[in-house]
This record gives sequence, C-alpha cells and structure tokens, in this order.
Amino acid sequence: MSLAQWELYAADEELRSFLVNLGAGIHRKALHSLYFAAFHAVRSPLATSGIEATHKGVHVAFALNLVKPGTVSSATAKILSELQAVRERADYQVELSYDAADVARHFGTARPLFEELLALLASVRGLRSARFAAAWGEVDEECGAPKRKRRAPSRSSGRGSPPRAR
Repeated sequence: MSLAQWELYAADEELRSFLVNLGAGIHRKALHSLYFAAFHAVRSPLATSGIEATHKGVHVAFALNLVKPGTVSSATAKILSELQAVRERADYQVELSYDAADVARHFGTARPLFEELLALLASVRGLRSARFAAAWGEVDEECGAPKRKRRAPSRSSGRGSPPRAR
C-alpha cells in the first residue's frame, strides 16, 4: 500500500473515531480526531507527490505545494491551522471543558476543508478515496444535517469553557 493510500485510511479511521467519541460524549477526543482526520487527509495528496514531512512540516509542505500554486485555497490552509489550535487546547488545557455545541461549531468550521480535500483526492489518479468519502458522508450526515432541533449557542468562546459546577 502506498503512503498516500495509508494516509487516507488513517483519515478514515479518525473520522470514524470522531463519530464514536461524539456519540459517547467524549468531546475532547472528538476534537482530537477531527483534526487528525484533516491532517492525514492533507498528507495523502502530498505523499502522491513524494513529499513526506514531520507533523510540523506538513503544514509548511501543504502551504508550499498545494496552497501557493492554487490547488487548494488559502482559506482551507487557515482551517487546518485553526483545527490544530483547537486540538492542542483540547489535549493540553485540561481546565477547559467542551460540549456537543463546541464540537458542532468546530465541525462547521472544518466542513469546507474536508469538502475541498475530497474534491482534490477524487482527482488523484490511482488513489482510492471512496472509503474516506463514505466516512466523510457519515460524519456530515450525523453532524452537518439539521436533523434535530438545535440548542441555543454555547456561551463558550470556542476555546473551551471553565469546568461546570456540579
């Protein structure tokens, strides 16, 4: 299996993990998985060009090889950076708490990135992206469709909120 294909499988697993964690009310891990799904989805087209990079290097390689030539929009690159910042806060700032509304808001932010990456991945010859596309479809259906009555917006700043009193 090529590295590009492996990255797509990793993105697929992270999207599925996102759904499981969201369903279980494990919001920090859902945000973690949302970022890593995007991260691996970005690494896949880079790998098709023979570009392998460290975690930090992926953001630079993404900007130089996909954003600068206009293959991917600069807005998409900003979304990846925003998701990384959210993931780092969720992973390391334990004094913050997250709820389903926080996850839904960040999912909404991430949606254009995934849609643009799906279009790009579908155009890469020899790359089997159907499994990733199916996982995205499940996540988008679960989180993106206004199936249920929405709660009032959270008063959280998007950076988590202080722990709730019990």
